[in-house]
Amino acid sequence: DRAARRAVLERTVAKFQAPPGRDPAGWLAGLAATAAALASLPFRTSDEPLLLVHRAARACALDGEALHESLAEKGVPGAADAARCGAFALLCRLRAHVKRKYRLGDARCAAYDPAAAASSDKPLGAPRDDVAWTAGSLYGSAALAFLDADAAARSSLLEDLAARLSDDAGDDLGTVAAASTTKKRGRPPKAKPAAVTHPAMAPPPARKRRGRKPAKRPNAQGEY
Repeated sequence: DRAARRAVLERTVAKFQAPPGRDPAGWLAGLAATAAALASLPFRTSDEPLLLVHRAARACALDGEALHESLAEKGVPGAADAARCGAFALLCRLRAHVKRKYRLGDARCAAYDPAAAASSDKPLGAPRDDVAWTAGSLYGSAALAFLDADAAARSSLLEDLAARLSDDAGDDLGTVAAASTTKKRGRPPKAKPAAVTHPAMAPPPARKRRGRKPAKRPNAQGEY
């Protein structure tokens, strides 16, 4: 069922935005496994990978960017914040992987509208077989085992998020963010019709003033 699959994808992406809980390292390790599973899904129509890319881009552009900005000037993050940085970095990596694997260009991803997804539900071509998923050594069990005590590992997760956000700058990530933060303000005011200007009207011709006829005077014989 298409609606059920979409719901599963949306709930799965939402897990990357949730608080890490009491075990940030275990939470992030679980998300690394989830990202690997999503990267290996055999998508057959374009709607599902486009939805995944869209939701991941939106999460990274809004929450991921805000998190990075809040931590950039504070030095080494704590375990919980570092794990959250890792979660958004994983989403950025997953988004880039799916785009490459299914040849989804920036313009196509930016134009995707989840509300009108039926028009995007078209068959996909064969995925590229030369694109392999990798999250990097930062997300391995050995690197995450001592996250609480390892300041270098925590700093590396913050740096990885910064690098992923920098890589995504200029493509559909910024477009999605702008679209997500635009508020509808109702109908725009109607434009006032332009004033109609008439050519200057020539003044009416001046009327000739008729003087009074001089009164007739009698002649010497008294005749008029």
